[in-house]
Amino acid sequence: MSGFKKPAQPGWLSREVVSINRRTAKDLKRSRWIVWSGMLVGSLWLVAMALTVTLTSNHRRFHLVFEDHFHSLANSEWQQEQFFRGQHEATFDRSTALNAFVQSGTLHLRPTLEPVNMAGATVDLGSACTSKLRADCVAFANETDAVPQINTARLRTMRSITFGRVEVEAKFPRADWLYSTISLEPADLVYGQFPGSGRIDIAQVRGNAPGYKSGGTDKLDTMLHFGAAGQVAGDNNYKARNTIQSHGRDFSQTFHTFGVQWTSDSVITYLDRPSNIMLHYTWPLGFWNIVHYNRDDPRVNHFMNPWGNGTLAAPFDVPFQLVMRINAGGLSGIFADVAAKPWSNSMDIQPAMRSFYAANSSWRTSWSSPSLQIRSVRMWQLV
Repeated sequence: MSGFKKPAQPGWLSREVVSINRRTAKDLKRSRWIVWSGMLVGSLWLVAMALTVTLTSNHRRFHLVFEDHFHSLANSEWQQEQFFRGQHEATFDRSTALNAFVQSGTLHLRPTLEPVNMAGATVDLGSACTSKLRADCVAFANETDAVPQINTARLRTMRSITFGRVEVEAKFPRADWLYSTISLEPADLVYGQFPGSGRIDIAQVRGNAPGYKSGGTDKLDTMLHFGAAGQVAGDNNYKARNTIQSHGRDFSQTFHTFGVQWTSDSVITYLDRPSNIMLHYTWPLGFWNIVHYNRDDPRVNHFMNPWGNGTLAAPFDVPFQLVMRINAGGLSGIFADVAAKPWSNSMDIQPAMRSFYAANSSWRTSWSSPSLQIRSVRMWQLV
């Protein structure tokens, strides 16, 4: 019968030699284990050193200039802005000093409905108005205007930074036809009215339920605003924006950290941690080369460059402040027209507001959690 047979051991291979070979194999395994352990420890040491260097570098690079965990709302640190209609966004609200409060270590920006007799009413905020534009400080009830009946809140830090990092831990509202924004806005309008002086929207979320055409609490927009001074229609935010949307995430259900890192050559916005980037935008030739208005279009060919006296980073080369706000409705197009929407974007401000308020019995039932809630704010200056 044919088959493989194990060859006989050579006669000279004694039991002593076999024993020595077995000990050598064990020693070899032990040596290999020691080598691999050493390599692992070395690698971990290198990672630890790299992390230490990075953290040390970041500590030197960014200096913490402001931090608030909201044990109270300090008037010395925050300005509660007051004016009508969200300035250039034609919203249906009035920002007041009464709609922001602290409760259990959390800052709430909460809107309220305050019915106003629309017939012939005039409301003038006078010296309480924080806008430099007279049109933002007075509202009339007539054929072309209306008095807002939604009171909201808009807070601005007293501190400002020119390049740096900001983080806000927040939870967004769940309420139809509200939208909330966490942004950096210029301390002074150095380059003129919006969008000339720029704005960085770190995070903007609508309060509608997921599935709404423009996006609801499951969708976040992050963007840069820039364009010719005073020309709202010339805003180029569509060139520097991104949308974060996930069917498994609802920004009204849990707190998240919304951050921005801003330098002379880039803006990076991120969610929860710096490595989770939402938007990374650069401008190697400056913003006027990005705007590039069509010189053959009579609607825009007269727009002038507002950043001629600035750097390549203009308008984002001057002091900016953190602004947190909540708004209702509006005619800027942020809410797409759908059957359930009480007004149309093609309406004038007066009939649009009237239609919105008249339908309050339907949309108020959705205001289950109408507050923009903030747990903490941190601001670092780039040094």
